[in-house]
Amino acid sequence: MDGLQEHATLSFLDWFIEEQMEEEKMFRDMIIRIKGIEEGGEYFLKMDDEFAARKLEE
Repeated sequence: MDGLQEHATLSFLDWFIEEQMEEEKMFRDMIIRIKGIEEGGEYFLKMDDEFAARKLEE
């Protein structure tokens, strides 16, 4: 593998790992929020609004 291909591979791996770390944090946060839902349901509605407000990446 030449230097240019190696650089491209390392750049991709850096990006991929960063994305995975962001996804893991997002799901950890979701789990914490879901565990915080009480029987009243107000927190669930708030969480639903927060999820609806998120921008989807294309």
